[in-house]
Amino acid sequence: MKKSWLALLPWSPARGMTTAPWREALVRRKEKWLGGEASVIAVGNSGGDLDSIVSAIATAHLVGGVALAAFGSADLALRRDAALLFAHCGIATRADGSIAELAYVDELGPCRGAKKLALVDHNVADERVLGPLAACPVIAVLDHHADEGRYADAPTRVVDPGCGSACSIVAERILDVGDAPDDLIALLLAAIALDTRGFDPKQRKYSERDIRVATAILDRLTGGARFIELRERPLPSSLDLGGAKTVVDLSKALLEARKDVADLDAAQLLRMDYKQAKGGHLEIGCAGVLVDLYELLSRADGRLPEVLREMAAARRVDIMFAMTLASHRDAKTGEPKDRKRKAIVYLPVGNGLLRESRVLEQNLERLPRDLPPDLAELPLFQSQRIVEQGFQAHFADLDNDGLRFSLVPCEVTRKTVLPTLLYFCGQLQ
Repeated sequence: MKKSWLALLPWSPARGMTTAPWREALVRRKEKWLGGEASVIAVGNSGGDLDSIVSAIATAHLVGGVALAAFGSADLALRRDAALLFAHCGIATRADGSIAELAYVDELGPCRGAKKLALVDHNVADERVLGPLAACPVIAVLDHHADEGRYADAPTRVVDPGCGSACSIVAERILDVGDAPDDLIALLLAAIALDTRGFDPKQRKYSERDIRVATAILDRLTGGARFIELRERPLPSSLDLGGAKTVVDLSKALLEARKDVADLDAAQLLRMDYKQAKGGHLEIGCAGVLVDLYELLSRADGRLPEVLREMAAARRVDIMFAMTLASHRDAKTGEPKDRKRKAIVYLPVGNGLLRESRVLEQNLERLPRDLPPDLAELPLFQSQRIVEQGFQAHFADLDNDGLRFSLVPCEVTRKTVLPTLLYFCGQLQ
């Protein structure tokens, strides 16, 4: 009989949780933890997308711990895909759009009760977000980003940069134990479907692990089925979100919800998918923005540098980056055109950073020259052709207030830009 991964961990899993409402149990454990009781804290990354949220919830259930979102409670409502999925699954929201099953960083207070951390969808605890919690022992890392090599002695450590979704890695463990409720398994499949874009072979945002796990979940939820190509298999009724019949439909419904940002201002757009990390002596913030550059500037009402400075000050960031679509607008109609490129926009915020920011520009422009081998060997750096053609960056002024920008190929993503920035930050003298 295969030995469960949980046998290797210094905690007891939430055995028997299927006999009680698992979400109510999450809420009870959260309230006890906020009141000072020690617990294992499962936390996702600061970007806080659906993958991070669901993988934290699932891991917290698995270990009998608390699920922590690495953002404020009011910001859950900005994540429209998560809001849609939770509403469909009957998870109630509070007045500010948050759900009671999660703890949030703005609720923490002293919170000295945590004893251990389980990191999901990232592999380095973020002290800027977690504060003293970041110093707790890390006993599990379940992630699909570039491996920064930390917590090598963690009893459970799975970092697979080729995997499309952290939820695939978490679901693998849950399926191994076999005692998670079906509605939790369904949440995991929804996040996997979104991250893999419904296993679209043209985008290829998935690995064999994602395929294997999604197939196993569908087998579990549908009682098994004759072999059909994964993208064509019917979903269980619990996931018929928006009438979705397959993982392709489910992915499309969630992706459409994620992109429903018509009522968000520039500050909210920058907050909804934001990550921060330290490279060398510099704090780097990088937002993924779901509108094009023209629209972002418009929603900032000519105040984008000020908005970036305010956000950087609140997070103690030295250089703020944002990645957007780079659509130009037709001079007559105002309609977007040229969606084949993205834009990297940045603003040096800290004092005396102009020289260092220009050095970073030059390093990005010179790529693929000087690309370190440990980044070059990662699957995304190869599939995005960074190893062959770099970012094709050429930076210039965007305004007279310090904003700089460059166009890059559309396939370039933050998952390659941010690690590259951090590497070159570490090389600054």
